[in-house]
Amino acid sequence: MPRLEIKTPWAERWYDTIGAMKHKQYSTPRPFSMYVAEHIEKLERDNNIHIPKVS
Repeated sequence: MPRLEIKTPWAERWYDTIGAMKHKQYSTPRPFSMYVAEHIEKLERDNNIHIPKVS
């Protein structure tokens, strides 16, 4: 199957960032899902909105 390449500045930046994290064996101080959940709660509270959770 042929590979489709999507070339955008943001895609390249994410690819470079993830590659650097892998090279440096970066690990977050807490699980990423907890980090996201905390920020979602703050956004919901500050803006009085509900952000749907997708599982």
